[in-house]
Amino acid sequence: MTAPPSTSQTESWPGRKPIPPRRSLPLDALATAANGAEFRALLSPLGARSATRIRADELRRLAVPTLMVWGYRDPVVPVREARAAAELIANARLEVLPGGHVPQLGNPARVAELLTGFARQGFPA
Repeated sequence: MTAPPSTSQTESWPGRKPIPPRRSLPLDALATAANGAEFRALLSPLGARSATRIRADELRRLAVPTLMVWGYRDPVVPVREARAAAELIANARLEVLPGGHVPQLGNPARVAELLTGFARQGFPA
């Protein structure tokens, strides 16, 4: 991504490089196993469990700075849905990292940097 938007909601990539095509990203075996466990916890034979759904009005009510760290290849909740959620939260920042549903496993240093900055200032640098 290039320069972040002028609003409080941004999406970035370490070093501000463009997100590579999905096929060029390596698979993360640990993330894949975690995704399977999460699918089993969230889904029933009839679809997603209603208790796990977050409504738009609930997101709009969030009044605190919110850091969302997302995996570019998240099979549980795609990036497009993370972007939509971030747009509903008044003071949200979306960070999209390489990886699947648990990007912190493949990017521990970057996630630690983001969380440290967020804890100190409300948003990471």
